[in-house]
Amino acid sequence: MDHILQDGDFALNASGYPETAAGTRALLQRAELRLRIPRGSFDYDGLLGSRLPAMRGMNEEWALALAREALAPLPEVQAAAVRVEAECVRVEVLIDGGRYEIEVERNGEL
Repeated sequence: MDHILQDGDFALNASGYPETAAGTRALLQRAELRLRIPRGSFDYDGLLGSRLPAMRGMNEEWALALAREALAPLPEVQAAAVRVEAECVRVEVLIDGGRYEIEVERNGEL
């Protein structure tokens, strides 16, 4: 069970306690974090994150490979497709039979 993150903080329930997520919602949040956090930026786990934020160019095949690399530790989540745009990469993921889109902003350093 994970705490739900919202706007860089914990989402709170009506009682003021952190909300929790399980199942698909928890997996989707983990996938979002793995795709959006720049790889190597978390001191305690240098492999956490992805290289998508630093991606240059418009190569969708490469973007899909980078998304799959970032999601490899989550076998319940598969990167099915990507759409590369000027400012972001949109990653379509499959979780429990559902399709979800995660937007990853890019800065073009890689």
